[in-house]
Amino acid sequence: MESMQQHLKTINDISAHILEELQQPEPSLEAINNHMEERAESIGKMDLMVQQFGTGHLSKQMENELRSLFEEHATVNDRIQEALDTLLSDQREKLAEASRKRKADDQYRVLKKPDISYF
Repeated sequence: MESMQQHLKTINDISAHILEELQQPEPSLEAINNHMEERAESIGKMDLMVQQFGTGHLSKQMENELRSLFEEHATVNDRIQEALDTLLSDQREKLAEASRKRKADDQYRVLKKPDISYF
């Protein structure tokens, strides 16, 4: 089960990298995507391990260590979700502002070249 611990640590490390990238001023979607694929691969390996060996023969110490790692994983994932929600909100605000500016520019152009065909 040491390998399961290692997989959980790897998953938590990858999740921490995702969170760090999300906290950058301009996060790289390519880097996040690469980390997500890497994390999915590690989760798949851990899932296969659990299916093959089960968890019934874990010592109390190992069970506590794995529980701690899963709790860390849950905490990091909550922080990732919060960062994604914030990023989404920020992007919506930027889009709304860009839309307002475009409409203002369009109105300015209309006023700059008034229709004088009635003269």
